[in-house]
Amino acid sequence: MKDNGYIALSPLLAIISTYFSANDNVKASHDNPINPIRYSMNSATKGYQPPFSITAKMIQLVAEISENIGRLSTEQEQIKALRLRRINRIRTIHGSLAIEGNLLDASQITAIIEGKRVIAPISEIQEARNAILAYEKLNHWHFTSEQNLLEAHYVLMKGLLDNAGSYRHSGVGVMDGEKVIHMAPQANRIPKLMGDLFHWLDSTDIHPLIASCIFHYEFEFIHPFADGNGRMGRLWQTLILNHWNPLFEFIPVESLVYEHQAHYYQAINLSSQLVDCAPFIEFMLHMIRDAILTSTHQATHQATHQATHQATQQVKQLIMVLKGEMNRGQLQSALGLKDRNSFRLRYLQPALAEGLIEMSHPEKPSSPLQRYRLTEKGVNLKNHHK
Repeated sequence: MKDNGYIALSPLLAIISTYFSANDNVKASHDNPINPIRYSMNSATKGYQPPFSITAKMIQLVAEISENIGRLSTEQEQIKALRLRRINRIRTIHGSLAIEGNLLDASQITAIIEGKRVIAPISEIQEARNAILAYEKLNHWHFTSEQNLLEAHYVLMKGLLDNAGSYRHSGVGVMDGEKVIHMAPQANRIPKLMGDLFHWLDSTDIHPLIASCIFHYEFEFIHPFADGNGRMGRLWQTLILNHWNPLFEFIPVESLVYEHQAHYYQAINLSSQLVDCAPFIEFMLHMIRDAILTSTHQATHQATHQATHQATQQVKQLIMVLKGEMNRGQLQSALGLKDRNSFRLRYLQPALAEGLIEMSHPEKPSSPLQRYRLTEKGVNLKNHHK
């Protein structure tokens, strides 16, 4: 098992075998955690509930992510631009594969996408090809469909695993050297466990940001496949996030996880020891927030670059003299222009059309009270030229 062999380098999960002192001396396990702050949004819901608690840090991170994803939406066209979309997709694939020990770099993955020859182990090239196809198919799968999960695993592991697309039929354990640190649930329990997990995902009213992290953790705990569990867990969390906000298709969360993979395993390990996946939820929310901030920076840089390239010299001059809110006469005076028509055609209208400035009263373009001010895009362009 490649995933498990690699995970052994950094302990993934601990066997739950300790007793917790509580009112009742009950043995703690993943199925029966003794956790006084175990959380359920709907206490009336019966059946399977993952062991987790909500912390103040989670609430703060969800708020920050929501705020920053809103800002990123203003740069949506730049994010969807082919170049940025391609770069982020490559970063996503490279990050997820690298976590599992694949040594292909981003340039080699780019070459595979372009159909060029790459000198590398055949298995690593096959892993990359499969991952490329899986992420391309992301919008064809629904995050609450267990059948879609099996289809995705087949795409991800085709040519690498004999029973790709099927749950494992034997026991698996995570090793740290010669020591077993996690025995995954028995194979005959997997259909029931995965069915319960998908039912919970479909019915929960927990915020999707948190629910996606819980699913990711529970999936890794169950370890339903003989191989490919790490890649599948990250892929499916991306799918859940993409359903909440389509911009996540272009946000390389996996790349950030790769850069912090030691903490990734530590968070899973600590969550298992506590029988509460709060540490893992907090870690993944940090990664999601930071990935959004990185993407926002990329989009802003791309927008500024495009504006710098496209803006005429006259528009650039207008941007540089515009301070706060100014009316037409003030702008003409600052530019030393007397011809009103020339100012309107060569300076004002192009700047408005390119979204570099905006009107204070857009509903009344000819109002004598009309003022003009820089947009965020205009501010970025102005700062670029200072």
